[in-house]
Amino acid sequence: MPLIDKILVFFCLAIILGLSLISNTDGFTVKMIPIESPHLNFLQNRFNVQERHQFLANISMSRVLSHRKKYRAISPDSIRMTTSRVTHSYFVTQLSLGEGPGASTLYVQLDTTSDVTWLQCQDCNPCFPAANFPYKKSTSFKQLGVHDPMCFPPVFYYQGACGLSLDFDLGKGNLIGIYGQDNFKFLNSTTQQSDVYTGLVFGCAVKNTNIQFGNNGQIIGVFGLGSSPISFTTQLKSVIKGRFSYCLPPLKPTNPTNLDFGDDAGISGDAMTQVKTIAMHVGKQYYLYLTGVSVAGERVPIDTSYFDPGEDFKKGFFIDTGSPYTILAEGVFNPIKDAIAKYFKDKYDWVPISRQQFWELCYHLSYFHEWETPNVILHFWNIDRTEEVDMILDKNHLFQDLSEEYPDLQGFCLMISTTPDPGPSFLGAFQQVNYKFLYDLNNGALSFVPQTCQ
Repeated sequence: MPLIDKILVFFCLAIILGLSLISNTDGFTVKMIPIESPHLNFLQNRFNVQERHQFLANISMSRVLSHRKKYRAISPDSIRMTTSRVTHSYFVTQLSLGEGPGASTLYVQLDTTSDVTWLQCQDCNPCFPAANFPYKKSTSFKQLGVHDPMCFPPVFYYQGACGLSLDFDLGKGNLIGIYGQDNFKFLNSTTQQSDVYTGLVFGCAVKNTNIQFGNNGQIIGVFGLGSSPISFTTQLKSVIKGRFSYCLPPLKPTNPTNLDFGDDAGISGDAMTQVKTIAMHVGKQYYLYLTGVSVAGERVPIDTSYFDPGEDFKKGFFIDTGSPYTILAEGVFNPIKDAIAKYFKDKYDWVPISRQQFWELCYHLSYFHEWETPNVILHFWNIDRTEEVDMILDKNHLFQDLSEEYPDLQGFCLMISTTPDPGPSFLGAFQQVNYKFLYDLNNGALSFVPQTCQ
């Protein structure tokens, strides 16, 4: 079948499926659970405070490296990887799928930088150390054929079905399997009952080499929130209306939050805290049109080519909930760091101390809370790309008092780090805390408003 015919058939099927998925289309909610939550015991060892920062920093850097490796060779020695051949994500959730004896509720990572949802399935060989989805026991599971309009080029034929093949960690880890369809259940926040979404396509991985999500084997795959024809955000387009939202509380192990879809994904403000909307490129990752950065009211001299994603989006500025901390290309980070250092030098005659592990800019001071810090303002294009829209990062988004965590430091650090040029740069979860975000995939827009998130 010609490609154009397959695409037309897909969109027709998407409309039909979207109308028949569930009887109630109010939207649904999934939990965003920190990977370090003590209730889940994902991490075999409990970290001290320094180890926790290093663990979260490793997650952040691994996600940048995962993006970069798609486009050029890099050295794996540029980060001290302590786990995983799969890019970690800070948040996990539960997926419920299948019918009959194969009905399962399983933990997966939430990932806004991946468009494919996949699970490790039964009869895997080799397997990574985790449970698996018993798809052969699910009465609602069926393989996706290679001629199915949802089997998109380049078609990979495996075990008589549309094949799945993904690489991780500079090609050292990979998985192979099939695409299948099954029924998924998501919580309807209006009725507080689970709605069934039938025939959703996902990857079923059965040959998994050098894959690891952690030490206790609970996470068995990825819930991809990027956008593509195969993604859940597209398959559920008529239900979620191209919308999802979240509001991140401070990053603590005991702070889960909600990821809302469809009608549940709302945003509002008032005269003091108005909702702002910026342009967003909708793809496997969500790119933001950053135009510049200001520190303490002055524009920072940054080469704007760092903000340009290029034709293949190998660099630029992306929003990523899975990265705990913001990571900036050196050409973006260094001018910002210098401007902040100049502010403290001019105002208080402070001199930075030496780098503290992951953090580039730290100060030896035990009275952090009594001093003013500069705001950093991120300037973005509005939806029409005619005006700039500002997102303010205040003291709580930028700095953290590390006195209790590093007794010898007695000071604070800038909670942003750097990656070699040309990037990419990721806006991480720490800098998104206490902002409500609404993703509008239909209109290529991201709205946000300051809010106390709980």
